[in-house]
Amino acid sequence: MKAVNHIVSIVSLEVERFFSEQSPLAAEVASFRPRAQQREMALAVAEAIRNNAILINADGNIR
Repeated sequence: MKAVNHIVSIVSLEVERFFSEQSPLAAEVASFRPRAQQREMALAVAEAIRNNAILINADGNIR
């Protein structure tokens, strides 16, 4: 279980980094602006993948 928690921490840190103002996206996409919704969705997707779960968005669509 410690290994899984460690991986989750790494993924969370990478998501935070990737969707920050200093991210690779910001460096490559001039119009990129960090948004909390992007970060939250990326974290939800990572968690769903980790748990082999189904992710349902706000309007009820299964993704």
